[in-house]
Amino acid sequence: MKKLLLIAFLFTLSCGAPEENNLISPEYIIVESGDESNLAALDEIAKLVAEINTEGGIDLGELIGGKNVSRKKVITALFHPDNFKDCQIPEKVREAIIKTKGFKPAGTDLLNNLPDKIRSISGTAVSQVLHTVVYNNGTSDIIGTLNSAPTYRTFNTSEFKDENKNSFYYSFDCAGYLNSGLSLEVGVLDVANLKTSAAQSLRSDLSMFIANATIYSPVFSAFQNQGVNLSNGDKIGIIKSLIENNPFDTDTNIEIKVGKALELLWASTKGKKSSNGEAKFKGRASVGLPFASVKFDAKGGASMGMENEYESFETYLVNDKVYQFSRKIKIKDFKEQLIIAMREVEIINNPRTVDGIIEFALYIPENMHDLEWKIENANYELISKTALNIDNSSFPYGLKFNIRLKPNKASSTNVTLVADYKELKLKKVIYL
Repeated sequence: MKKLLLIAFLFTLSCGAPEENNLISPEYIIVESGDESNLAALDEIAKLVAEINTEGGIDLGELIGGKNVSRKKVITALFHPDNFKDCQIPEKVREAIIKTKGFKPAGTDLLNNLPDKIRSISGTAVSQVLHTVVYNNGTSDIIGTLNSAPTYRTFNTSEFKDENKNSFYYSFDCAGYLNSGLSLEVGVLDVANLKTSAAQSLRSDLSMFIANATIYSPVFSAFQNQGVNLSNGDKIGIIKSLIENNPFDTDTNIEIKVGKALELLWASTKGKKSSNGEAKFKGRASVGLPFASVKFDAKGGASMGMENEYESFETYLVNDKVYQFSRKIKIKDFKEQLIIAMREVEIINNPRTVDGIIEFALYIPENMHDLEWKIENANYELISKTALNIDNSSFPYGLKFNIRLKPNKASSTNVTLVADYKELKLKKVIYL
């Protein structure tokens, strides 16, 4: 059915379109709005990135684009016919698209709602900025990056997308691109060439996308009761990293400032389509994109009804306001949150008894594994603890405990797992 409709559409255009088109519909044009309200934000974030030091000595100042770039030029380049060579676009259609000097397919109006200037940024820099805090001792500020936090090590933007902010996802294959190009009224086209282009557009597996979303900082989400809901395991790991990275000799009266979110734009022409209405991102690609798996009827999307896989994509910083740090929060407040998060940490595997050994697993992050864990109940003893390597997006890490009832001791309905950290006593009650 899709093939018949496309060929019929192409045939109609080939017979009835005028030779010249001097008035292009605005829905096919990328416009410059004159909106420069985000320029201060772009400069502020670039400055912050340049100040961040990483363990590997990476100069993130080089990983965020050296200068602002035109949104119109980026999108124009994305939709340039040279990226759709596999589609065998007729020459007149190709010329018409290039002549617009700012072509975009119909149905992508939200592309014109973005500021005029954006800045290229690497996925590494995105994660760095969103895990960066400022420590203040009352007289000076020192920047720190929480690179031992579990969310830093496996940062997946799909888990931190702001669902309350406008976002969009547009995707096109050859057929969608060709149809939009023909809508420019390019004049009378050769029917044989049109049939060839139509057939090739249906055979080709080429696909592209462009998307926009706002991504919360995991650190902000952990402490502000805003943003996204984090697991208690992630909260524990973030707080531990925050305390360990404190650059001052004491944590008395030390305050932390935490950034909130980044607005980003992603684009790629390196996709392949198949057939079931989802977008998938191969390998580590999903780590840098908030759409790890996307239906094409997503809000603002131009539905294509195909599945796509993308090997890579470009990321751009859009932020419409300065990356402002939140109110200062004292480290002692974070420590109180650590006690609460440990008390409520998720159980991966409920207790089970095999040959007298009671086994259970908790969602405890790797940076907490080395603590000296004990069983508070005198009738039980801890035999071993083992780090879990879990291939599960819900539980990417964990710690398994084996305990047993001491000889000639009465059993209990629960035990309490404890660990001392700094001056804190962390506890988790396990019901047997």
